[in-house]
Amino acid sequence: MQDVFKIGEAPQTDLGTVASLTNAPEWVLDLAHWTTQPIFYVVLVLIMIWAMVWKGMALWKAARHGQLIWFIALLGVNTVGILEILYISFWQKKEKSKKKTK
Repeated sequence: MQDVFKIGEAPQTDLGTVASLTNAPEWVLDLAHWTTQPIFYVVLVLIMIWAMVWKGMALWKAARHGQLIWFIALLGVNTVGILEILYISFWQKKEKSKKKTK
């Protein structure tokens, strides 16, 4: 027997629809509707730009200071800028001030 589903229809089981099997809150089930709103894509693009700026700065500083472990960690882990900000704020090697003497 071949099961054929219509588009937008949840498959039927002996216990009811798949959606009824999850005890998810209503806002979780409405998430699919929220992703169709234009504001979702605007916010998503802004978050991506934010993350790329911080990641670029942190990778640049890690490479310039020869911190290979930090470079690999920053490159491989996506924390939407959080790890990058912490690295720049606390763990990067501080540059020695270059004072000119006359």
